[in-house]
Amino acid sequence: MTRDETKEIVMKVDVLYPNWKPENLTLTVDAWWAVLREYPKDVVDAALSTFVTGNDTAFAPAPGQLIGIIRKANTKPLDGMTASEAWDLVYKALSNSSYNNNEEFEKLPELCQKAVGSAANLRSMAIDENFNFGVEKSLFERKYEELQRRQEEYDKIPVSVRELIQGTELKMLEG
Repeated sequence: MTRDETKEIVMKVDVLYPNWKPENLTLTVDAWWAVLREYPKDVVDAALSTFVTGNDTAFAPAPGQLIGIIRKANTKPLDGMTASEAWDLVYKALSNSSYNNNEEFEKLPELCQKAVGSAANLRSMAIDENFNFGVEKSLFERKYEELQRRQEEYDKIPVSVRELIQGTELKMLEG
């Protein structure tokens, strides 16, 4: 993003948030540009739109909040079900994970895989002589619910913004 494009973003913030009055507009634009220049203007503009539509406070965003939105939009979506249902799938997979942990791990939905961690963890639980069903279930469900909360945050970002940001970040990584 160019400095002039950054100036346009700052001016939008100024219009959208009448109570926001930076002391020195030139320094403000320079500071925002230093932080946001690696992002294309349309991506920052989309992040600003997401912030405005999803935020009911009268406070203007900081550049880091816009970057946070951009990063959240690049988080890969995960599978969804209740924590108890997910644990049932994992527990069923444990019965065949002493020797077939890789295959059983691959059968699990992505969110379950993330909550378990790895096929090796699945095997470790399966062969653990001191396996405590209640403790393992509780730990798994807590992790699973945290991953679901992250998914809910991801889902708040409009699909068009996610696609725009994801496509742009891929181009940045390639070039």
